Amino acid sequence: MYAIEQQRKADNLRMANTLLEIAKSALKLQKHVTGKLDSREKIHFAAQDNRLPFDMPMVYTMERQLDRIALHDLPANLIAPALLIAETFRQVKIKLEMVFDTHRKMDAAMFEDFFATVKSMEESMSATIADLENQLEQMR
Repeated sequence: MYAIEQQRKADNLRMANTLLEIAKSALKLQKHVTGKLDSREKIHFAAQDNRLPFDMPMVYTMERQLDRIALHDLPANLIAPALLIAETFRQVKIKLEMVFDTHRKMDAAMFEDFFATVKSMEESMSATIADLENQLEQMR
């Protein structure tokens, strides 16, 4: 019985570590992408003829990978962080698509809202990662 419990604990720890690494990768990609679009001029240039200074398919791939996390296999304490990570990254992708589609119609206030929103999403992802690290520490 003890061996089974130890195996379950090891499996949960492995899943938590994996989720943490995926979350860190998502945040790294998020920072890379939004860092390349930190001014109106950079957004306008990137949106013209799809001259993106980053690999947009990588954003789509990350979103798909986050959506494929098997929530039913995760320990209960990891479900909420997994959902938050996936949803935050999805919102970033939606904001990117929106800014590329509407950049010509956006005024200064709309650009400021975009910059503030992606910064807020980065802070949210960082906070979720910190929570996940705390949960991982408690699981050890």
